[in-house]
Amino acid sequence: MSCYNYFLTFIFFQFWLCGALYAQKELTAKTIEFLELAKQKEVQGDKRQASYYLNEAASQEWERKNYPAAVQFYTRSLTLNEQLNNENGMNGIYNNLGMIYHDMQQYEKALDFFKKNLVGRRAGKDKVSIISSLINISVVHNNLERYAESVQYLQEALAMAREMGDSEQMRSCYGMLAETYEKMGKTKDMLHYFDLYKSFHEKVQGDKTKAQKNELDNAKLIAHTLELEKRNSELELERKEFEIRKKDETINSQTQRQTRLLHSLDKNQLIIRYLQRDSVAKANEVRLQNQHLKDVNAKNEAQRQKSRLIQMMLIVGLSTLAILIGFLFFRYSEKKKTNRQLAYQKAEIEAERQKADKLLFSILPAETAKELKETGQATPKFYEKVTVLFTDFQGFTEIAGKMKPQQIVSDLNFCFSGFDEICQEYGLEKIKTIGDAYMCAGGIPIQDDNNPIQVVKAAKAMLEFMKQWAMMKEIQGEPAWHLRIGIHTGSVVAGVIGSYKFVYDIWGDTVNLANRMESAGEAERINISEATYQCVKEYFDCTYRGKVPAKGKGEIDMYFVEEPKF
Repeated sequence: MSCYNYFLTFIFFQFWLCGALYAQKELTAKTIEFLELAKQKEVQGDKRQASYYLNEAASQEWERKNYPAAVQFYTRSLTLNEQLNNENGMNGIYNNLGMIYHDMQQYEKALDFFKKNLVGRRAGKDKVSIISSLINISVVHNNLERYAESVQYLQEALAMAREMGDSEQMRSCYGMLAETYEKMGKTKDMLHYFDLYKSFHEKVQGDKTKAQKNELDNAKLIAHTLELEKRNSELELERKEFEIRKKDETINSQTQRQTRLLHSLDKNQLIIRYLQRDSVAKANEVRLQNQHLKDVNAKNEAQRQKSRLIQMMLIVGLSTLAILIGFLFFRYSEKKKTNRQLAYQKAEIEAERQKADKLLFSILPAETAKELKETGQATPKFYEKVTVLFTDFQGFTEIAGKMKPQQIVSDLNFCFSGFDEICQEYGLEKIKTIGDAYMCAGGIPIQDDNNPIQVVKAAKAMLEFMKQWAMMKEIQGEPAWHLRIGIHTGSVVAGVIGSYKFVYDIWGDTVNLANRMESAGEAERINISEATYQCVKEYFDCTYRGKVPAKGKGEIDMYFVEEPKF
């Protein structure tokens, strides 16, 4: 046995024995002796002998109807037998536990242990034990009013008893079957098995009566012999008494003379005997007192021994408990430390996930980003009414040639960041930037019939933003940037393209026409198509430009947006 296993066994038995010692007022001295022996054997590693002593302790308490203690000791013994793989020992304990729980009227637990016993007995092919297990299970089912199951187990026991030719077991099965069928209300079956029970009962009783008669005849013969011997002894005694009387008559005369001589001595002898008896009585009294003192001292010593034993076990138990608490606290501290590390790692992962989500949602529309995150793809969608806005800076190439690259990027970032804020304010979706061009749209990904009006309002806000910036540029002595805006309303298809560096984009002739509106427009003006005009004419004053040539589209009706009507 390793030191670790020895330590665990010691700790377990200390707690278990402490519980038993606290209940000493409920245990007999013999039971406590068996428990001490079991403890010694288990600590020594002799599990078989430990199981034997535990069984003896359980038997003592079962006989006293101290059922909880009996169950406790049998259960511990069962654990040892399982470790030893001792099938016979396990089956015996299963049966005993079933009997105890049956006595306690805990029939379901009793049934469970009887069934375990039956499985073990079947494996061992011990037919007598199998019949006994079957009858026990039948009795429990009968108590639970499960009469069909009771009959099933009794029939199996009866068949096995017939096979063995065991008349006593057959008679028991017949009687129990008759009783069960009576409870089930099956009179015909009850009468059948009752007749069989009576016939077997008479047979068994006949065999018993014959045996008893033979025993009685033998007893009478022995008694007669003893009577004859007694008579012979009495005759011999009478003969000896006759001879004694004859001798007494011859010495009687001599005795009378001696009597007178001795009479004078009788008084002195009586006085002496009285004094002797008085001294003996006093000696006996002293002896009894001494014995009583010895008994009291022995009882006190036993009580002190018991108190020392309990004190020692309490110290051992508390020491073991302290060790166990220390071990559990260490485990708890380690677990808490591990949980903190896991929580920190989880928080880091969550923070990184939120960063990734924020980045994804900044690149793609919320609805598309959510779909892409959940399914790994974004399904392209068709939108019937979308208003696309293009912007471009007039003369940007000439202006950029006079500026440092860093300044160009800084100014573009300033403008496009302002446009981003305007798009968010008016519910537009930024699509992309290409060089100095900026593209956004209204009505995607959330459809909105008023999107042409919102896009035109956003365009006017962009012009106002550029006007303010142009004033700042003039103050700094730098050239101002002049913005062209083109807008067209129509149908598009929107979605994500590519599997690397996802981009949300829109496609369709509407996009091309919006781009033509921008390129055919003028600086500081909003140029819109006929389709957009029809959607916003009730809200904005517009100036008709006539049919204006557009690259690849021929001549197209175009309008400049002026001021709002209200």
